[in-house]
Amino acid sequence: MTREQLTINGTNKLRMLNATLMLCAALGGLSLSAAQAATIIVFDAPGATGTVANSVNAGGSATGYYTDNIGQHGFVRDSAGNISAFDPPGSISTTANGINGSGKIVGYYADNNGNSIHGFLRKVNGTIISFDAPGAVYTIANGINSQGTIAGFYDDSSYVPHGFVRYANGTFAVFDPAGSNTTDPLSINNSGTVTGYYVDVAGQHGFVRDSAGNITSFDPPGSIDTWSVSINSAGTIAGYYQDGSYVLHGFIRASDGSLTVFDPAASVGTQAHAIGNGGKVTGYYQDGNGMLHGFVRAANGTITTFDPPGSDSTVALSISSSNIAGTFQDANDNYADRAYVRTP
Repeated sequence: MTREQLTINGTNKLRMLNATLMLCAALGGLSLSAAQAATIIVFDAPGATGTVANSVNAGGSATGYYTDNIGQHGFVRDSAGNISAFDPPGSISTTANGINGSGKIVGYYADNNGNSIHGFLRKVNGTIISFDAPGAVYTIANGINSQGTIAGFYDDSSYVPHGFVRYANGTFAVFDPAGSNTTDPLSINNSGTVTGYYVDVAGQHGFVRDSAGNITSFDPPGSIDTWSVSINSAGTIAGYYQDGSYVLHGFIRASDGSLTVFDPAASVGTQAHAIGNGGKVTGYYQDGNGMLHGFVRAANGTITTFDPPGSDSTVALSISSSNIAGTFQDANDNYADRAYVRTP
């Protein structure tokens, strides 16, 4: 149900990640280095046949979802390695999408009626609050900031997706960029600024919405489709776009609107999925053999690539204080989907 595109050039490398998300600038001064002085911790939720880590906070706690022989469930793993599974009451399928610095988690679940999807907030003590945007038949919570403000999207009774912000007191603001027929906010920073993408008659575009409700749309030069995926405390955005040759490139958009486009040296398709407060960006790229690899791009433009041991394809989805979380297919374990946290 999330709209992040985890397919590059038509090749779906991770069977669990059912995301409906999906000027090549010269690389002068950009260097590519092997992973240095980093530790990759691989883990699985107990009883899991597949585990995906969607988000990590600065303390090293990660959240996401896993599948077992019963269904799909949420989990949180603390920095000591302790894993707690959870499901909102009545859930038949749970996906955790985001975790903030205090450990509050947001996501969505399908209820046992099988015909509705609800957002949820899991508090640090394990209490789960279910919620729906006004008039929603589906509600998807994607991100939460330090104030407990949540961003996501909902489908109305005509199944048209709209953006929402849910404040800590439970009230909602709903919104759409002008001309939008599909709005999907993906990230919110601690100032309450939201980024995501929307679709209009001309194509797919990135947007940024400030805490006062002002919306600015943007596209990197040459983009035919733009995914704006993550925003940090400085208002810097990371995402990716598709050019006229249907090749994906990563981008960084500064708060003044200036854009930097980048690709790892071996990339034939790049997706930037998260940016930390220090300006580090993580995501993944496809090489010429069709394999996916993780990367982290430092604020100075240096790119480091990485893969967990045994990885057939690596996806990096979240970064916070240099902690990175994601998932990979393990060639040593029948290509099972396994989660990891990469620490400095």
